[in-house]
Amino acid sequence: MFKPYGDNYSVKKVQAQLTQIDFVKSDTNKWWGWVGRKKVSGAIKDTDTRGIRVRARNIQIDGLDVMRDIFARSYDEKTPRMSYARFAEWYVGEIFVEPGAAVPNARRDGFEEDEKWIALRRELDEKVGEKYGKLAYRVSAYEQVSIPKITARLVELEASSTQLIQSGSAEWELISPIVEEAKEIQRRITKASTIVEGDESKDLFALSKRLGALRHQINSIAVRRPEPGTCELEVAAARSELTQQIFTALHDGLGPSEWNRARAIVQEVTGEEPD
Repeated sequence: MFKPYGDNYSVKKVQAQLTQIDFVKSDTNKWWGWVGRKKVSGAIKDTDTRGIRVRARNIQIDGLDVMRDIFARSYDEKTPRMSYARFAEWYVGEIFVEPGAAVPNARRDGFEEDEKWIALRRELDEKVGEKYGKLAYRVSAYEQVSIPKITARLVELEASSTQLIQSGSAEWELISPIVEEAKEIQRRITKASTIVEGDESKDLFALSKRLGALRHQINSIAVRRPEPGTCELEVAAARSELTQQIFTALHDGLGPSEWNRARAIVQEVTGEEPD
């Protein structure tokens, strides 16, 4: 007997290839199954295969609602979580419930809400709903702040800033849109720093330094017109000095991984590059 699963699935406007098949099982031997994963964000379009389907005696229980409900809310009152309902159809897979571990209801659209099912559901919540919901959330978040996208945005900002920088000076009205875009890129770098892995951290750090250098160039050519009686330049100088002192204190007091994260946050807030 053959099932309609394959290597490639329609997602958005592309064909996404499964990159990994995970074997999942119960610690109490009540169920076992498999989950097919991909690196492209989005729900699978193929209605015959999308989602993680639950079977008892190899008979499918309901459509996709059993696992979608588990993705949607945690059944562990001690560790509630956000809803991952939209991620339930990012995967393909099957869960096989052992006979006697839970009793399908008469309509075959779920299980009898007894102690057996409550216990089994908690396991599925922990082993499948929580785990694969978080994984999909990370893929979704990373796609929004991926290094290639941040790089492309920075390259575009550098290109649009070249003429102003070469001019040697520019009114603040011309520079402020560039400054705001630089702040947005820094926010994305900061967000990406919480989810990247391995060598990606080095690439992200290099982008942060590159952006810091550009922001410094832009700030150096800005011609501001302070209102009479203000001390804008003095305030800016004092703020810059204080920021450098904060950078130094954080660098001396934190480890390498903590320092990079703290550095990105301070840069985002102040726009200052450490000396």
